Amino acid sequence: MRTHDYVYEHKPLPKDFLIALIYNVCYIKLLDTQRKPYQELAEWFIKNEPNFLDDDKPMPSIKNIADEFATDYKKITKWIKDIYADIIELNQKQEDKFICNGQFLCEITFNYLGAKTRFNLGLNVLPRKGDHFEFDFISPVIGGRGFNVKSIYHFVENGKHKISIILSDEEVLLYYQLKKERALLLGMISHAEFLGLKTNSGKNRITNLDLNL
Repeated sequence: MRTHDYVYEHKPLPKDFLIALIYNVCYIKLLDTQRKPYQELAEWFIKNEPNFLDDDKPMPSIKNIADEFATDYKKITKWIKDIYADIIELNQKQEDKFICNGQFLCEITFNYLGAKTRFNLGLNVLPRKGDHFEFDFISPVIGGRGFNVKSIYHFVENGKHKISIILSDEEVLLYYQLKKERALLLGMISHAEFLGLKTNSGKNRITNLDLNL
């Protein structure tokens, strides 16, 4: 019987969305926030961008923000997730907003433990095959933030020259295998689990184990 390939099911925490926005305020600036429930929060991110870039200042927590807005944690969490979701939607519908003059318009495919997602991005310089590529903004969607460039190819779509960059997680997969072997040696998983886990929940459990390798 054919078994399904393992696909990592990432379950982001609220702080994952917060960190993604704090380090990528430039994307919040692209949104039309007028009459949005989160308008004041979006303006707060933009106003505080200089503070986010100051390493001597602590990163705000969702609780800090909720206290500043005199509202509850759940409302701020929802607004943060809504801002993030609207950026992702804008990226798919209006890719030209994510490119500056002189940049290469790239459709980047992120692969992480079987999961896959895309993001359109303007790059000043094209990476080479084998280069390491870091992009923390995509982490809440897929779980990873560091990838290797697997392949690059050019194509024309609607009269526009675009570049497709495929990123892989080969180093991540190697690390996952090492975690499996370490977990087996420590008796944290069974031989049956080591030889072929049948459920994503079991594989997610191994992925999230805190092991010293």
